[in-house]
Amino acid sequence: MSTLSNIVSALKSAGVTGSALTTAVSVIASNSPTAAVQSACTTILANSANPAVVKDMVTKMAEIANLPLAVANLLPTLEAATTPLQVVEAVQAIETALGPSVGGLNLGAWI
Repeated sequence: MSTLSNIVSALKSAGVTGSALTTAVSVIASNSPTAAVQSACTTILANSANPAVVKDMVTKMAEIANLPLAVANLLPTLEAATTPLQVVEAVQAIETALGPSVGGLNLGAWI
């Protein structure tokens, strides 16, 4: 995994500067599987007592491009959760599986 500073350096070396650099970094960040998973986890936690929403979000998470395998392997556990506590525990496991990231940004397959 590359750090954000490595990406910025590479873009600058390629001649990308100013607003184009800001736009490029924004596009890369918005396509981060980590950002998408974290967003889904936030929605799941807010609806942990609603099994229909949790199951819908599990389906949406499974469709995230470049979803880390460690996260994909935990989706059945999240889908099988029947209590809010089980949902919270499954989400914690998913967040742990994401591993360390740079400011919530895991560029994964972009590199």
